Amino acid sequence: MPRRPSILFHYTSQEGLSGIVRHKALWATKIHYLNDGRELSHAVSLARGVAIDRLSTEPSRKARRLLRAIIERLDLLTDLNVFVCSFSVRRDQLSQWRGYTRPSDGFSLGIKTKHLETIARSRNWRLLNCIYGAAEQKALLSTTINAEILSMTSAAAKHRVDMAAYVERAVNGIVGWAPYMKHPSFSEEDEWRLVSPVIEPALCRVRRGRHALIPYVEFDLSDKSGNAGVSGVVVGPTPYPDLSISSVRTLLAMGGMPKAWVVGTRSTYREW
Repeated sequence: MPRRPSILFHYTSQEGLSGIVRHKALWATKIHYLNDGRELSHAVSLARGVAIDRLSTEPSRKARRLLRAIIERLDLLTDLNVFVCSFSVRRDQLSQWRGYTRPSDGFSLGIKTKHLETIARSRNWRLLNCIYGAAEQKALLSTTINAEILSMTSAAAKHRVDMAAYVERAVNGIVGWAPYMKHPSFSEEDEWRLVSPVIEPALCRVRRGRHALIPYVEFDLSDKSGNAGVSGVVVGPTPYPDLSISSVRTLLAMGGMPKAWVVGTRSTYREW
């Protein structure tokens, strides 16, 4: 398990940074609308493969029925209303400036990990580091599925069981891990994710996207004292770093965060 960082960094734009500081809230995006088109489907595909492999060798008829029911449910997981806000352990990474910000319009906002964990727990969200290794991903999914098989077969030996309940628990367990399972090609990002429970569509909002409207929900960063847990801001590549640093300090002071630090990127990347 990776060491827990003291600060996590959220890459964002001028508009995003201003909104977060002024409203003390993050926008969490529906998982299907993130940059990686394989989000969720990657983990569901792995889980299906784990269940099929177990099915091919499983001697118990009841367990095989359970596995088939799990596979059938996984095939229906196409539009879960789960929302994600991404963070990185790395506060100043060239690939993230290029991938998640525009030239002269990028900032890396540092928020205390403990603060995020406390707020998330109080709202039934979860904050965990992403899992990139295929072997670890399959092991977690296998453990989730096997736990319900063991539980059901043990209960079935004593009395009749409601198989639907075990299917539901297995699928919920898979869904709980799925948002944290990313393709190994993204491992450089060292991503942590703040993930919502399933949210009713009526509680969502939509914002303008490049190719479609994007569903999102707000995650309030404020604790009971109004503290948002902001540690500081890294100003991304820009031809006017001193001006940008100065304006960010003004923004933080306006948002009641005058003690937050502001520094410029060490990257020499230039594109404007």
